[in-house]
Amino acid sequence: KIIELLMEKNPKKSFVLLCIGSGKVSTLSDKLRIISLGYISDRLDYAKAIGSMDLFVSNSIADTAPMVVAEALACGVPIACRNVGGLTECIDSGQNGVLIDDMREFANFVSILSSDENIKQSYSQNSKKFAYLRYSPSVVVKQYTDLYIDLLQRLL
Repeated sequence: KIIELLMEKNPKKSFVLLCIGSGKVSTLSDKLRIISLGYISDRLDYAKAIGSMDLFVSNSIADTAPMVVAEALACGVPIACRNVGGLTECIDSGQNGVLIDDMREFANFVSILSSDENIKQSYSQNSKKFAYLRYSPSVVVKQYTDLYIDLLQRLL
């Protein structure tokens, strides 16, 4: 449905869908090229594949905070995902991606990203910065340390 809306909104553009992991993908149109990489075990190859994307799409209808979203952000890839669950904490909508409530909103976001390189670069830089400030080891270690100290203080 997403791809159909994209092609409807952008009839003169063609798209490449890069799939990582298992599963079947069927071609819908000659304006859509599908590259299926399958499962990637090498971390560097995985980072290269994610980093080659212009946009990472998570179409999950219920998710906590998938690691792949943090990985895509760290690679400087803007995110488009549904406005559900823990995904809402992974995205600063309008800065490093967009939280989608309907598919037309998604199609509009892709159109903007694909037509303005400055906006795309801004989203990319914001994605890296967000990932660093939220997910870097020093930040995560401090959060866990603070949590443990708080729990210990409550017990004492």
